Amino acid sequence: MTVHQYGSGQSVRHSGSTATVARARAVVDLYTDGSADPRLDLRPTCGMTLPPRLIQVGDAQFLTADSIELADRLDRAGARCELQVWPDQMHVFHALAALIPESRSAYRAAALFITTNLDRAATLAV
Repeated sequence: MTVHQYGSGQSVRHSGSTATVARARAVVDLYTDGSADPRLDLRPTCGMTLPPRLIQVGDAQFLTADSIELADRLDRAGARCELQVWPDQMHVFHALAALIPESRSAYRAAALFITTNLDRAATLAV
């Protein structure tokens, strides 16, 4: 797993999320109507066929620790995962490209991730 903390060049680890497990389950139940659909399981295991993943998260949001945990799980399962932690950014900071310069940088980083992985896939297909 590649971990980037933009603006500092340092790796980052957070101690925990401000959301409780009970609240998270309640929110998931709102979206899934309590379904136990296996596609909702975010616990990848070794041997699963998983595409490369890019996770971009602001360090000023409550999902930061969850994003780091998911990246760790993907890494342990053998998936290629790049985690980008953006300092002082809120949830969905990408949506404010006209106001937040880091948003535009995040879009460029995502475009680079996509083109790099498409080029890698095209090379493997030949």
